Amino acid sequence: MSGRELDTPGPKWHLTPGPHVGFESAWYGWEADSSGPAEVLGEVRFEVAGADASFAQVFHVTGLAAFLAYGFVGVQESIWFGLPGKVALKHAADGLAYAAITGAAFGWLWP
Repeated sequence: MSGRELDTPGPKWHLTPGPHVGFESAWYGWEADSSGPAEVLGEVRFEVAGADASFAQVFHVTGLAAFLAYGFVGVQESIWFGLPGKVALKHAADGLAYAAITGAAFGWLWP
């Protein structure tokens, strides 16, 4: 491209190097990001009690680990990115709900 072409008005994203994130790549990135903690939780739960654990044991360990994974993201964002404390508490409440669902699912489906 010549310098004259760079000065013409038009979409700037055509001129920037690198990949452009579209909907599909953002969606698949979110899927991979959200399935990672569940796989780790299954491994943690198996190492702690084995295959003969009760529902309560499975719910307790996986729920706690899931809350640590999902619930404390707001604290990190509050420290590093200046997220308001009220929003961090909302993230923690969401993390608690996700942890309860994750713990119940693991307890229900545990062998």
